[in-house]
Amino acid sequence: MEPKKVETGPPALIEAVVRLLTPPACREHVLGDLWERYKSPRQYLKDAMRTVPFVIVSRIRRTSSAPLLAFQALIVFATFAGPPLMPIRTAVSATVAAVAILALRQAYRVDAPSWPKGLAMDALTVSLGAVLFSILSVVLFSKLSVIGTRVDIWLVSALDCGAGAFVLLFCTKVLWATDVAGCPPLRRRVVYLAACAAWATVIAVPVSMFAGFAAGVLMENHIIGGPGVTPENVLFAQAVVAVMSFAPTAAVIGAMSLCAARPRLAFGVLQKTASAR
Repeated sequence: MEPKKVETGPPALIEAVVRLLTPPACREHVLGDLWERYKSPRQYLKDAMRTVPFVIVSRIRRTSSAPLLAFQALIVFATFAGPPLMPIRTAVSATVAAVAILALRQAYRVDAPSWPKGLAMDALTVSLGAVLFSILSVVLFSKLSVIGTRVDIWLVSALDCGAGAFVLLFCTKVLWATDVAGCPPLRRRVVYLAACAAWATVIAVPVSMFAGFAAGVLMENHIIGGPGVTPENVLFAQAVVAVMSFAPTAAVIGAMSLCAARPRLAFGVLQKTASAR
């Protein structure tokens, strides 16, 4: 008879899940301790469930700045609690989601975020998470009763809140940048934000004027308003109005993203001058 095989380690699937949930900075140390204490898959799973949450909390405490996190939470809450269509519960859900995403991104980060793309990606991820959780909060708890029949207007308002949170979070991260690879001095960061604002104005103003002109033309021809709109075309008309309303905000986001992807657009002249000196 062949000797019975003795388990010397946890199952590969369970270990892979624990590895995925453990922050990279302390992953090998935690997995090594769990491996040494391994007796059975059930014991390993219980040990991991007791250990990994404390490791995550400890990592969050080490990597997150409490003042910065509180200020960012205030930004998200203010942007989502401002519009009249947004219930307070929605703003609270968006804020909790934003804080959780911010803390977890810092805890699971392997390398320092790059300048300025990494900061823009952080702000974009947080704002998208806040928007999704705010929508989920309304769908699950309010059941759209606080919004009425114009769901499209509420969705545009939610996206506007997310866009505002993105802009403010990105500005906060740029000004409060610490441990960022290639981060310039504070004076140049202020110049960078001023250039981002200029680009946003240059791009958003023509888009807003065109959206208003197009909306007026469509209204005069009774395509999106007036007695000429049939019930079959109401959904199309509401979608067009929603796109028109969100166009200026999308232009601002596009301008900020352009400056994040191509920082030389913001202060490339300063870089050339400094290199010449």
